[in-house]
Amino acid sequence: MRLFFRFSAGGLPVLLLSLLSLTLPSHGQQPDRPYATIWVYRDHKILGFALPVEVQIGNQPSFSLSVGKAVKYKVYSTGQVTISSSVITAVPLGAYAGAVPMKSTEKITLDLAPGKEYFVRVRAVGKHIQEQTALEAAKDLSADKARPMEENPMAPINLTGQARFVRSLPTSGSGFLINSRGLILTSYRLISKSKQVSVSAVGDDPSTRHQVRIVAADPHNDLALLAPENGALRHDSLLYGVRTQSPETGERVFVLDASAMRTEIRLTDGLVSARNGEAGDVTTLQVSGAEQPGGSPVFDANGNLIGLARTTTEDKKATYATKPDYILALLEAAGHPVLQRSSALAGKPLPEQVRQLTPFVYIVNVSR
Repeated sequence: MRLFFRFSAGGLPVLLLSLLSLTLPSHGQQPDRPYATIWVYRDHKILGFALPVEVQIGNQPSFSLSVGKAVKYKVYSTGQVTISSSVITAVPLGAYAGAVPMKSTEKITLDLAPGKEYFVRVRAVGKHIQEQTALEAAKDLSADKARPMEENPMAPINLTGQARFVRSLPTSGSGFLINSRGLILTSYRLISKSKQVSVSAVGDDPSTRHQVRIVAADPHNDLALLAPENGALRHDSLLYGVRTQSPETGERVFVLDASAMRTEIRLTDGLVSARNGEAGDVTTLQVSGAEQPGGSPVFDANGNLIGLARTTTEDKKATYATKPDYILALLEAAGHPVLQRSSALAGKPLPEQVRQLTPFVYIVNVSR
């Protein structure tokens, strides 16, 4: 069952449960940042010395594994990561206090992708580090007893030991009217950890801002509903509808962003480059072209809403957008009317669609 949060007028979160979400595909519980999982384990056979094997993942602190033990390691970095295994091979004769044992070190390199699992077996003799398949690992890995560890995000892993560039959360993004009552849908990560959130229309004086509060949220799918304090954003009707049928790869789409220029809307057109997101994430679709700010609506060629751009703190080469199924589930759970199911913009040229959609797209301003 998916969890949603509704926020009371005093700002206290109230848990909402949506039975509708039971019918939606699940991608598991994830933190704010996607990660790969590396299972590092030592088999139960005492081969050679029974001394611990020392393991290091990238530039992170090393850890020791004794016979039959395992570590479940979360890695937020992507791409190639080196794992080394060091084993004591000999102790100097007549060892004295402070004598340094001789070690043998072997390394392997994994190419990590978010959402994937990797299995690495270490031993004290022979080839003492080796990547395994999930089936091979099942013989020796006691997953329920594995010790949890994770990459330090302040000192990310890579092959050179240099920290990757990670952006801080943005202070502005986009949002758009989701119903005629003036509710605005935006990115949860964009407004998370904020002291104050306001919205303003494209081209308005910067001092003209409407204070809003969070009325519902789905943190897992990066969705948040905002309501103006004074109800000033109500519209008689909306021009666009929501499309529940999944778009096809190669289908033409466009994204509208209010935050980049502020004085006018920014249009980016592109294609659906993949029906699912990174590592097969079924909650998102992938749109070609430059990454768009979080909260930007994604429309198909007929002006139907097909997604909401997610906020990320990493450089991406594409936009990942939450699918409309999850938007509708949040609205249902929060007790708000859903969008109309058909668009009044079908068949109109793109410039006219953009002109008519612009009044519904807002700049979301965040104070932290």
